[in-house]
Amino acid sequence: MNHRKIRFSDLIADIGAKILIAALVAIVTITALLIAGCRYVYQNVKENTSLQCERNAKISAQEFNRYLIVGNHTTALVGYTIDNMLAEGRSTVEMLNYMTDETRSIQSFVDAGFTGIYGWVNDRYLDGDGWVPDDDYVPTERPWYIETMENKGEGLTYIKPYVDAQTNTVMMTIAKKLRDGESVIALDISLAGIKDITDKIASSAKGAQGIVFDNSGSIVAHSDYNKTDYKFMEDDCELGQLIYNKILSGGSGRFEIVYDNDTYLIYAEELECGWYCVSAINTHDLFRGLRIFAFVAFFAILIIITIITLIFLDISKSNLITKEQNAQLASVSQIYISMYDVNLEKDTYQEICCNAERISEVVGPTGDHAQETLYNAMNLLTDKSCLDEVHEFINMSTLDERMKNQDTITEEHLNNVGKWCRGRFIAGERGADDKLKRVLWVVEPIDTEKRQRDKLLLLSETDRMTDIFNRSAGENKITKLMREGVGGMLMLLDVDKFKSINDNFGHDIGDKVIVAIAESMKKTFRSRDIVFRLGGDEFAAYAVGVTSQEEGRPIIERFFEKIKNIKIDALGDTKVLVSVGVAFYYNSEMITFEELYKRADECTYKSKKHEGNYVSFYEIKRKES
Repeated sequence: MNHRKIRFSDLIADIGAKILIAALVAIVTITALLIAGCRYVYQNVKENTSLQCERNAKISAQEFNRYLIVGNHTTALVGYTIDNMLAEGRSTVEMLNYMTDETRSIQSFVDAGFTGIYGWVNDRYLDGDGWVPDDDYVPTERPWYIETMENKGEGLTYIKPYVDAQTNTVMMTIAKKLRDGESVIALDISLAGIKDITDKIASSAKGAQGIVFDNSGSIVAHSDYNKTDYKFMEDDCELGQLIYNKILSGGSGRFEIVYDNDTYLIYAEELECGWYCVSAINTHDLFRGLRIFAFVAFFAILIIITIITLIFLDISKSNLITKEQNAQLASVSQIYISMYDVNLEKDTYQEICCNAERISEVVGPTGDHAQETLYNAMNLLTDKSCLDEVHEFINMSTLDERMKNQDTITEEHLNNVGKWCRGRFIAGERGADDKLKRVLWVVEPIDTEKRQRDKLLLLSETDRMTDIFNRSAGENKITKLMREGVGGMLMLLDVDKFKSINDNFGHDIGDKVIVAIAESMKKTFRSRDIVFRLGGDEFAAYAVGVTSQEEGRPIIERFFEKIKNIKIDALGDTKVLVSVGVAFYYNSEMITFEELYKRADECTYKSKKHEGNYVSFYEIKRKES
């Protein structure tokens, strides 16, 4: 076919002024939307980063305050006791013995980072750690005494940190002036743990730094080892100077600082001792992705403009609209495996689209006996495990009733090759009495969507730490079984003295204990039983079909044996022990899950009164027939 050469001016004239204006408006709108999108993303990233800074600083401040709280309480308590002993005229030896006992107690049972309680009491130096100073040591000339005496308040005094010459670790002193106005009680604390706090801040985000200043502006700890190494600095850290000057001028809170051509998002949280915990994030790396996005967006705008221009030029061709409509219809039809228009009154059908050869062979483009043909097609194309549900769904004799108050209904099934599909009826035409006359029968592939949805459902039901069901999922599944009249044994358990394990060995070891118990439960119970974590150190299991002590006790004993075999090296000789309560559900009983849980919980409480790995069964009087 011959085509005459089309001049640009002819194309412009053919397109028309209105279309050109619309094109320009579209280009401007897209550009504005992209710019607004970039700004929106930038503001969101910046706000989220600021919130991350704030969260880092606040959580770290909470950790540090918890780190100091023992020292605060100990110093206050010892000061109060020594005040009373002075008022009662107690001897120096009695006061020294008391300080020695308190020192040993806090070092043995609380934290070895506390070096001991000492002080200047009743014109004598007393040291609870047994340290004997040199002859040239003058307590009243030491910073801990001088700064405490200069503190006009009655609370605690926090002495500026110093590097211990013997251990090369950073120490701080908490001191308290006694009521006589001359005596001072003090406690030294190692600040090695502060470095861990700043490291946590630094690891929270790329470009993050953690800094702790004391109340004079010196750096106590820094996440960058090259900048502090636990040595105080005055003029070596320009960023630190800028941050601290900003804190002095505006106090703690959120702010920004520009340093070395980079912008830092800062959040400073004041600590109980007058220091500041600072979280700083360099936005250079943070916004690198956004800059790349903006660069790509710029070229995307150019590409979009080019595409739009080509589209508008092509509009001048007489058949463009028809082609576009056909292309759109073809695109929509690709979504579905098949689509048929079914006339319910005449029991006939007509194909709208069909992208599966086997369906096309069985059904054909048009035909009579729609119900029978649909049955035959689905029998061939549906997995046998789903046939009953599919037959019920495609029963057109009940379709009008099922769609009385809705325009579409769906069902999901596996096809003959193991892929998930969704069948759908869509109301096409209704009569005057709202009775269905025509419907669309559609089948669409949903295998990826279905499997992703099932995966998300599984994640929502799983306890992240132990990989067993969480409380909500476990309770829902048991409730469903009870409603269906499925009897079983509900076992509740919690770990004996679990807080002691956390306190003595740390939360990491406590977590290992939790995981080990969950593994023991999974190995004890069957795959059809329901094993779940209630929270903390509490677990539960429902053994389906187990409705007597004779059946249940061997299961519990088998579980106890697995608990005995738990080996966690860090625990040493400490054994993991549990207390178990059991209640049975009989399908003849009309009780709720909450009532069944209460019965088992009462038994758990009874087991707590015995030595570990003990089970108590709930006893009920069953009516004799």
